[in-house]
Amino acid sequence: MATDPKENPPQDGAVSAVVSSDGALVTTMAAASAAVTAKERHVSSLHVPLPEDVDATLTFEHPGRYQIEGELGEGGIGRVYVALDTHLGRRVALKELLEEATADATEQAAGRKRTPIERRFVNEARITGQLQHPGIVPVYELGRRSDNKLYYAMRLVRGRTFEQAISGQPLPERQTLLPHFVDLCNTVAYAHERGVIHRDLKPDNVMLGDFGETVVLDWGLAKMRGQKDLQSSVLREELDRLVEASALKTVAGFPLGTPGFMSPEQALGELDRVDERSDVYSLGVILYQLLTGRLPFEGETGQEVIDKLVNDRVPSALDIEPECPTELVAIAARAMSKRPEDRYENASALASDVHSFMAGGLVRAHRYSPAALFVRWLQQHGRAIAAMLVLVIVAAGAWWWRGVHVALEQERVEQQVRADAAARVMAIFAHVAAGNLESRWLDVRTIEVLSLRDAVTEEAILDVLIEGLEHPRADVRRLAARSLSAFKGSERTLEALVQRLAEGGEAAPEVQVEVINALGLLGDPRAEAAVSEARRRSGQYSSVWTQTELAYRMIPLPELAGEGVPVDVDAWNRRGNALMWKGRFEDALEVFNQAIASDPTDPRPYNNRAIVRRRLGDLAGALADYDTVIELQPDVAYAYNNRALLRRTMGDYTGALSDLNRVVADGSLGVRALRNRSLVKRHMGNFDGAHEDLQLALSQAPNDARTYAAIGSTWLWTRDWTQALQALDRAIEINDSYAFAIMTRARVYWVTGRREQVRADVDKVLRLDPADNWARRVRASLLMAEHKHDAAKRDLDYCLENPCIREENRRALRHAQRGVVYFAALGRYADALLDIERALAARPRHVDAFLYRLAGLAISVRAGDDASAQGWLTALQDAAVDGGDLWYHQLVRLLSGHGDDRLLQKRLYPPQQRCALALVGGIVAERAGDVATAVDRYRTGQTVGRPHELSCMLAGQALEAMDL
Repeated sequence: MATDPKENPPQDGAVSAVVSSDGALVTTMAAASAAVTAKERHVSSLHVPLPEDVDATLTFEHPGRYQIEGELGEGGIGRVYVALDTHLGRRVALKELLEEATADATEQAAGRKRTPIERRFVNEARITGQLQHPGIVPVYELGRRSDNKLYYAMRLVRGRTFEQAISGQPLPERQTLLPHFVDLCNTVAYAHERGVIHRDLKPDNVMLGDFGETVVLDWGLAKMRGQKDLQSSVLREELDRLVEASALKTVAGFPLGTPGFMSPEQALGELDRVDERSDVYSLGVILYQLLTGRLPFEGETGQEVIDKLVNDRVPSALDIEPECPTELVAIAARAMSKRPEDRYENASALASDVHSFMAGGLVRAHRYSPAALFVRWLQQHGRAIAAMLVLVIVAAGAWWWRGVHVALEQERVEQQVRADAAARVMAIFAHVAAGNLESRWLDVRTIEVLSLRDAVTEEAILDVLIEGLEHPRADVRRLAARSLSAFKGSERTLEALVQRLAEGGEAAPEVQVEVINALGLLGDPRAEAAVSEARRRSGQYSSVWTQTELAYRMIPLPELAGEGVPVDVDAWNRRGNALMWKGRFEDALEVFNQAIASDPTDPRPYNNRAIVRRRLGDLAGALADYDTVIELQPDVAYAYNNRALLRRTMGDYTGALSDLNRVVADGSLGVRALRNRSLVKRHMGNFDGAHEDLQLALSQAPNDARTYAAIGSTWLWTRDWTQALQALDRAIEINDSYAFAIMTRARVYWVTGRREQVRADVDKVLRLDPADNWARRVRASLLMAEHKHDAAKRDLDYCLENPCIREENRRALRHAQRGVVYFAALGRYADALLDIERALAARPRHVDAFLYRLAGLAISVRAGDDASAQGWLTALQDAAVDGGDLWYHQLVRLLSGHGDDRLLQKRLYPPQQRCALALVGGIVAERAGDVATAVDRYRTGQTVGRPHELSCMLAGQALEAMDL
C-alpha cells in the first residue's frame, strides 16, 4: 500500500510506520536516522514501570485530534488505521485494541483493573518508544480514548517484510538480503545491550524499507532483563493452547512465541532460561530460511513443530539447497545449537561472522579443511603468486600445518562435548533416582535427554542410556527405555531393549511397558517374538498387556518361513495368535484355517479360531469350534470353561452352568472356575448359589482380589451397597492397582451420591492406565455434570484417538459413548445420531448394536423427530428378528405397543438389561402421553447399579429434559 502522495519522504532522524505490499501495517525508521550516541548504547537496561493502575499514567485523547481515513489491518488483539493528526497536520498509523480485549468504562468504574492483554499493549508501546535506534520504531503518543480504548500512534511509510523478500526467490536473490540480515542482528544486539529480549523474531516482524532501512517490529512479547516478566503467568497458562495453533503464527492474545522460530528452551516452556541466546537461535532460523527458502522444522500444528524442534536434528541446509555457501551453513547451524551455551554468545558475534563472510574473511563457525584454507589464501593473494612462488609453497605448508592443528583441536573439543553430554544425562538420571518427580516428569525428562542429542553426542548418549537400562531404580530404567525409542536404526538400541525383555531381565511392569513401547516405535520385526513372549508372560489384560497393545501392533511380523520350507501347525498357530493380538482378526482367521488344514486333529487352532470368530461376531461358528475342541480333548477343563463363557454371552445360562459344573469338579482351573460359575448363577438369579461359590473360592485363596471384586459385584446386583463396598474395599486393599475393583466401587459411590469419591477413584485408575475407557467415560460424565463440557469432550475424544478398548468389535463404543455422554446431553441431537451411526458402522457385537439402535430411538424421541424415531424402531425390529434373543423380542414388542413392561419389571435382570428396560418403558409411556409412568420408568434407570450404561444415561437425560 502506498503512502499518501502528499507525504514527504523520510528525513534524517524521522521514524515511520510501514505499509507492506500486501496491505499489512508494520513499523520502520528511515535509514538515515541519527546515530545512537555511545552513551545511549552503553546503558545497561531500560526501565519500563507498569503500575497496577495503568490508566493513572495515561492521558485522554484530545477530542478530534485523529481523523480516521481508513483501516490498514487487524491482528489477534489490535486494529490499525491510517489517521490524520490534526495537531501536526501529518498522517500517522494509529493502533488500538479490539473491543473484546478492552475493559469497558462501567467495569473500570467498578474497580476492575486492566486485562493482561491491555497491560501487554501498554508495555509494547513503552518498550518500543524507549528503544532509540535506526532499526526500531518509537511511538508518537500513547493514550486512551473516552470509550476507554488504548491506542498509540506512529509514522507511516512504505516497505515490504523480510518474509515477502525471501518468499519464492532463488538463492542468488535471497543472498542479496545478507546486508539486511546483518543490520537485523545489530539492531537486536542494541536491544540486548539495553536489557530487552525480543522473544518473537521472525521474517514477518522485520521490515525492509524502500530506502534501504531494516527495522525490527512487534516488541509486544519482549522481556526486560532484571525486571518482572509481565507475561510469565500467561505464558505458562497458554502453553497447551499454543501447541494446537498453526505452526507459523503466534497465538493471538497470549505471547509464548512462534513455534517455527522459537528456541528449544522456549518451546519447553522453561521461561527462566530464555535470554539473549534464545533470540540468537531465532536469528539462526531466519538465516537458515534465507539460505534454503524454508524453515528447518515444519508441521501442521505447533505441537508437531515443537516435537521436531526438541527431538530431531536440524536438517542440513546443504541437503535442501546444495549451492549454499558452506560458511553460512555453519553460521546458521551454530546459531541454532540445541544448547544455549553452544550458540554465539550474542547477536553482535553472529553479525560479525556473517559480515566476515561477506568481506571474504574466515568464519569462526565454519570448520575449514586444510585444502579450503589454502584455496582462500590463494584467492586473496593471487596477484603475487607468479612472483612469490616459493613463498606460496612455504605459506601453503604453514597453512596445512595449521589445518592439522585445527583438526586436532576440533577433535579435542568434540570429545569434551561428548563427555559433557554424557555427564548431563547422568545428572538427569541422578535427579530422577533421588525421587524428584514433578508433574509429567517422564515426558519432560525424555525431551531434556533428547535435546542433548546431535551428530557429535549421539553415541555417547546412547552408551549412557543403555547403561541406564540396568539402573537399580525403576524410574531411571523407564526414562532410559523411553529415550532409546528415538534411536531408530541403531542395532545397539534394538539389542539392548530386546535383551531387557528376556525372561528375568525386567521385573517391573511399568518398565516393561516402556521397553515394549520403545520397540514398537523402532518397528523392527526382529523384536516381535520377544515382545509377544513378554506380553504373554505378563498375562492377558494385565497392565503390561493393555498398555502395550498399540506398540505391539506397530511391530511388523517377520517372514513365516523361507521359500520352499514347509510350515507346520505350531508355526501357523503362533502366526495366528500374533495376528489376533495385533487386531488383524480376518487375517488370523485365514491363518487358523491353514493350521487346521495342516493338522485337523490338533485342538489348539480350533480353540484359537473360536476366539477369533467370537471377536468377529460369529458366535455360532465359535460354539462349533469349541464343540470340536471338546470332541478332540474330552477331558481338558479349559475347553469346557471357554465354551461356558461363550454360552453365557449367548444367554444359554443352563448350558454354561452344565459346562462349569464339570470344570469345577475337575479342579484344575481352581478359583477361576468357581468365579465363572458364580457369574452364571448370578445371571440366573441364584444369588445365594453365587455367594456360595465365591465363599468356596475364598477358602481356597483367602487373599484373591478378583474373588472379593466378584463378591462386591454380586452384592451390587442386589443393590446391597454396604456389603458391596466392604468387599470392593477389601479387593483394593489386597491390590491397590486393580482397576476393575476401583471402577466398580466408583459405580457404588455414584449411585449413593458420593461424587468426590467417584472422582478420586476415576483419577486413580487413569493414573494407572490413561487409556482406560471406562474411567474416561465416567470422568466425562462427572465433568458434564459440572458444566465443564470442553474437558468432558477431551476425555471422550481421547478414546477416539487412542486404543482405549481392547476388543476390535467393541471399538464402536467410543462413538456411541461420545454421542450419548456429550452431544445428547447438550441437546446436539444431529451430532449425537451421527456418532450412533458411526458406532453401528464399526461392526459392533449384536447385543451392542441393538443397544446403539435403542439409543438412536431415544435420541430421536428427545429431538421430537418422529420420522427418525420410526426408522430406528424398524431397525430394532429387524435386529431382534436377526438376533433371535427372546429378551430383545420382548423389548421390541413393548416399543411396538404390545405387551406390558410391568411383568418384566418384576424380574431381576442384569444391570445392562435393566437399563434398557427402564429406557424402553419410559419411551413407550412418554410417546403415549403418560408422563407419570414415563418418569417412574426413567427413574428406575438411576437405581440399577450401573449408572454409566448408555441406556441408563439416556433415561437420566430424559428426566432432566422433562424438568422433573
